[in-house]
Amino acid sequence: MQITPLQLALIALGSALLGALALVGAFFIYLMYMGSEGTPVTWTTSPAPTTVSSVPPPSQKGKFVGTMGSTYGRFPDDARNKTLEEGPGKLVGRVTANGAPVVGLKIQLALNGAAMSAWAETNAQGIYEIKVPYGIYRVDGYMLNHNNLDEILGGKTDAPRYGASGVETKVSAETPGTAIDLVFVDAISVTAPKGLVGLDDHLVARWDPYPGAASYRINLTERASEGDWQSSRQLFQWSEQPKTSAPEIDLRSTKAQFKPDHVYLLSVRALDAKDREISSSGNRFSTYDFKMKGR
Repeated sequence: MQITPLQLALIALGSALLGALALVGAFFIYLMYMGSEGTPVTWTTSPAPTTVSSVPPPSQKGKFVGTMGSTYGRFPDDARNKTLEEGPGKLVGRVTANGAPVVGLKIQLALNGAAMSAWAETNAQGIYEIKVPYGIYRVDGYMLNHNNLDEILGGKTDAPRYGASGVETKVSAETPGTAIDLVFVDAISVTAPKGLVGLDDHLVARWDPYPGAASYRINLTERASEGDWQSSRQLFQWSEQPKTSAPEIDLRSTKAQFKPDHVYLLSVRALDAKDREISSSGNRFSTYDFKMKGR
């Protein structure tokens, strides 16, 4: 019996349909088996496209402009790649910002000039507990996890007088050791000048007034271009840094000499009535505030 092309096409179509039905049946048998084993089976679908009338404003918290980590004295580079095993003892410290506990911040400690500790996370009271073996420890510094710094400490910087460690502490079954307490405060927000500035333009630096500040010291960091870190230099020595009681200063009245096509970063430190630093504009060295036009 001779099979016509139409019959061949129908046979192929039927085989394909039977194969698809067999595949669907096998899939449902698999789902029934997974359900019998106690494994939940969930269905997910992609949300339907929608339109919105507005979007939420960008976060106003800003970036963390404090120090991600530091060590005291000489902490060998190879020690940074070593992690001390956890133990039954604890080194306990606290992290606050503007007097309130900092929650969810991950921190590790540099210990005895020999190794880094395991990571710990601050709790609702801002307290962290580093698990270590019993013994004598010297906290040589700390490191913060950068993944959520902007979310947790956006707009903050280091308090100038936070307590550095370096003192030996004993960890035993009866007593935890004392770790480092970190304190952060609101950073000073620089508002002007920004962007491209003419060589002969009026040039006034401004920043938001800082609570409790009796005066301010400023400095300027100059670079030949945005990414040219090797050319960085500060325009004022410590004894020459301009000081003002107002949250602004005419930069043309200082000894600063500006160069065409160079970029400048303004640093501001707030001082109390006893001339003690209470805050700063922080570590913003990855950016710049203004650029001088070329001739």
